[in-house]
Amino acid sequence: MTPALVRKLPLLNCPVDNGIRFRGKRLLGNNKTIRGLLFGVLFGLLVASAIDHWTGYGNAWLMGVLLGLFAMLGDMIESIIKRQLGIAPGKQFLPFDQIDWVIGASIPLGYFGFITLAEFAVALILFFILHVMLKHVGYFLGFDTKRW
Repeated sequence: MTPALVRKLPLLNCPVDNGIRFRGKRLLGNNKTIRGLLFGVLFGLLVASAIDHWTGYGNAWLMGVLLGLFAMLGDMIESIIKRQLGIAPGKQFLPFDQIDWVIGASIPLGYFGFITLAEFAVALILFFILHVMLKHVGYFLGFDTKRW
């Protein structure tokens, strides 16, 4: 949700793909910006640092950067697939629009042994529901242009 929260900031509003095309279609499109990627990673770092402060986990900055980066990469991979399938930017691609970042963030968690397959399955379900709820809240607060 971080990219939606910083959408109106005027800085770094340039596409990650720099207009690159694959098979005649934009790789990512204008909605995936350097600003969203940067703030997504920074937010992951902040959340992990807060968790480290409360739990004493250690090396939270590394895990935070990895979680934020892989969550954003999951979202970008899903966008590439949408573009190649001809799904317009902003159109629903259920359930992947809601869980792409969970899949991405789970890669470093699984690699370092912090999540089991059962926990991953529960996370997919819970974060799907949470994503839909937060999109509604973001819409009504003016952070997002669509309810979900």
